[in-house]
Amino acid sequence: MKKGQAWYLHSANFLVGVTGLIYAYFIYCGQPVDEYSNINSPYQPFLQQLHILFAPLLVFGCGMIWMNHAWLMYKSPIATRRRTGTILLFSAWPMILSGVIIQIVTEPSALQIWKWVHLGTSILWLMGYLVHLKQKRHS
Repeated sequence: MKKGQAWYLHSANFLVGVTGLIYAYFIYCGQPVDEYSNINSPYQPFLQQLHILFAPLLVFGCGMIWMNHAWLMYKSPIATRRRTGTILLFSAWPMILSGVIIQIVTEPSALQIWKWVHLGTSILWLMGYLVHLKQKRHS
C-alpha cells in the first residue's frame, strides 16, 4: 500500500471510528435529556451527522485498497498479518451494508437487529484494524 493510501485510510478510519464510538456511547450509555426525548446528549444528532458524512470516506478507502493490497495479500503465500487482514476483509462488508440499511429500515425490530449488526461488525473492524497496524510487516 502506498503512503498516501495508508494516510487516507488511517484518517478515514479515525474520523468514522471516533464519531461512531462517541455516538454509540451517547445512545447506549447516556441518559435522555428529558423524559420525552430519545436524545441522550445535545451533541448526539451532530455526532450522527458527522459519522454518516465521514462513512463514505472509509467506504472509498476500502475500495481504494481492495485490488492493490487486500486481495493481493489475501491470495499471497506470505501469511504475515493475514488473520487480521481476513477479519478486516470479511467484517467490512456487513459493517458497510448494515450502516446503509439502518438509514432506510423503518420497522422497529428490524432496525434494532441491523443496529446490533452494525455495532458488532464495526467493533470487530476497529479492533481488527488496530491489531493489524500493531503487527509486524512482512519483509
